[in-house]
Amino acid sequence: MKNLDKVLTNIEKFKQTNALTEAYNNDGCIFEPLKYKNNNYGFMLFSEEKYETEVDELGACQQKHRYYYYEKFNDGNNNVVIIMFNPSKANPFKDDPTIKICRKIVEEKYNSMEIINIFSERNPKVKEIDTQNNSENMGFIGKFLNNREQVDVILAWGYGKEKKYKKEIDEVIKLLNNKNNKYIISLNKDTINSIQTCGIHPYSANCFGGYKVIQLSEINLTL
Repeated sequence: MKNLDKVLTNIEKFKQTNALTEAYNNDGCIFEPLKYKNNNYGFMLFSEEKYETEVDELGACQQKHRYYYYEKFNDGNNNVVIIMFNPSKANPFKDDPTIKICRKIVEEKYNSMEIINIFSERNPKVKEIDTQNNSENMGFIGKFLNNREQVDVILAWGYGKEKKYKKEIDEVIKLLNNKNNKYIISLNKDTINSIQTCGIHPYSANCFGGYKVIQLSEINLTL
């Protein structure tokens, strides 16, 4: 991103319903409006950089990084930020299972959702992402979260990553303001008791068939 402040300004501008109707290039980034069949308004923010060798799972959209996702469900200003691990294969024309589940989890309580990721590389194979070149994404996250005081935040990067990716996770957590209500996705009591109070990835939680969103202050969970 050549001009991060301009990128952030355009995010706020394009959050106005129907403000973005076609792709917009912005200092090394591309804003792409959603064209899902559900007709909700929204957009994604990609890098101009593409994969040199095409990744089959990504289809026609080969942009290497996705920094940001926005979707508006209905009128109102009740917004939620979801922080996950890395983007998978969703593109402006087709969402992926994780996006669908995020929408299902939050759309009854919130009017819109924003998604950012600890790592920006688009890759369904998590173990293959480049974790060493993520400074641009972290710079974006820092300034983005600085503009999101008092917005609810769901930590959804998934169970078991706190050890291997402790440095990156700690860095993101430090960027969250004390005014943010922080939540995790947990399993219901009638599922697996041993991991009820651990943060679960939205897709994994859905596979267990029972989940809920709980506030961190309600449980004894140390991050």
